[in-house]
Amino acid sequence: MKRLLFLSLLVTLFFIYPALSQSLTVGVYDNPPMVFYKNGKADGFFIELLEYIAKREGWEIRYVRGTFPELMEKLKEGEIDILPDVAFSQERAKIFIFNRESVFNNWGVVVAKNRIEKITDLNGWRVAGVSQDIYFKNFRKLADSFGIRCTYVEVKGDYGEVLDVVKAGKADAGVVSRIYANLYSKNYGLKLTSVIFSPVDLRFAGAKGRETYLEEIDHNLEILKENQDSIYYHLIGKWTEKARAVTPYWVKYIIASTIFLGFLLAFREVYLKRELSKRKFEIIRINRLLERIIGMNETILMERDTEKLGLKTSSLLLEYKDNVVIFFAGDKTMAFSNGDAIDPEKIMEYECIKSAVAKRVPIQIPPGFHPESCIHAEEVEKYYGYTFPMIYGDEVKGLIFIMSEGKLSAQETRILETLAGDIAYAIHDFELERQRNMILRQLRDNINHMMILVDRIKNPLTVIKGLAELKCEEVQDEVNREISNILKIVREIEKSWLESEKLEKKLER
Repeated sequence: MKRLLFLSLLVTLFFIYPALSQSLTVGVYDNPPMVFYKNGKADGFFIELLEYIAKREGWEIRYVRGTFPELMEKLKEGEIDILPDVAFSQERAKIFIFNRESVFNNWGVVVAKNRIEKITDLNGWRVAGVSQDIYFKNFRKLADSFGIRCTYVEVKGDYGEVLDVVKAGKADAGVVSRIYANLYSKNYGLKLTSVIFSPVDLRFAGAKGRETYLEEIDHNLEILKENQDSIYYHLIGKWTEKARAVTPYWVKYIIASTIFLGFLLAFREVYLKRELSKRKFEIIRINRLLERIIGMNETILMERDTEKLGLKTSSLLLEYKDNVVIFFAGDKTMAFSNGDAIDPEKIMEYECIKSAVAKRVPIQIPPGFHPESCIHAEEVEKYYGYTFPMIYGDEVKGLIFIMSEGKLSAQETRILETLAGDIAYAIHDFELERQRNMILRQLRDNINHMMILVDRIKNPLTVIKGLAELKCEEVQDEVNREISNILKIVREIEKSWLESEKLEKKLER
């Protein structure tokens, strides 16, 4: 009897367990190393992270393969539950549900057969990109804002097809993510250019009604991010670095000492661990910097305030040993350091600041090479100094100066150069807005003055007409004729007044 009861319990559990488990349908498109298919299996940074979380939560995952545009449509229609590796934007947030925690930071980059230095070099070029890709959309907006005219080649597949199009000569340049470009552009004979833009958060996107999955993903991410030895940081190191395998030369040195070989292997292991640890913390710092830059971009768009922009910029650079941010806003100089406003006159006494403003190019100062006459020369004996001028057109709009305990990577330097350029554009935009507001005020004053003038002309004319009728009958017709001529002029003034009011409303919009 007991045996029969035990068997019945096992059969019941066998049928109930699948019903208790949650099935999750996940879209997979080809964007290595974040997400891709290899040998019929889904793989990549997002996939490994999601499978780790799914194992903890008891989810069963079913993968659906497709191109990015196809999967975005499936997600919209609710045919899949989650699409990993989707760049967050306010526009997309109106259609899909996103998890709150940033999973990874990425940005767009232009690749081409020949190296170019600035976005204006692309004028007249054919530029390829993936349809619905956020970097491709943002590049087109950026090009339009600079007045750059490009012919756009839309690709319905993935980044690999973009590089194929450029390699085949059907386009002169392509827009892809920086991670994909770093890993694969050389395979196509293409080069990364200096045109980088649009830092974004990469997250999990979900269909409406799948909020529970995303909340659990956020819960797990919060725990993993707190521990720098967690699988989250291990996967970042694993998937964002190219494998560097060193194959020994066995043919000629087969009789080499086992002890010597062991020493080499031990040294290699220590070296790789040290480099991986160093690279991991560098990636973490770059990600934090990008997250803060994204927040600062919201300040540029929403606040429209130069001082708040300066404080925000200085605060996001607190990751470094020391920082100074200077704005030349019209006739006014503003200075900020480590998140606080400071006296601009004092900071302009620094020799390094004066030199950077005069030279108008980024400067790197190794430890011990800082100008001896500079006020803080002693502080930089142990640190690297970097200056990034904010250039818009032919004008220097400001400067970023930082001190770092270690040498910055090429990627980090390019991010800070781009940040300086974006801030220069923002300061220029703020100045244009102030000029526009000043013109609006002047226009409004002119309209009011015009209204007063019309009344002041009409009133004396009425008096003149009355007096002519009473006392000057012999010249009454002539007076009335001249009054009519003056009223015609007044009506022209009134017409200009109405047109000025319409112009004022347009400018306000």
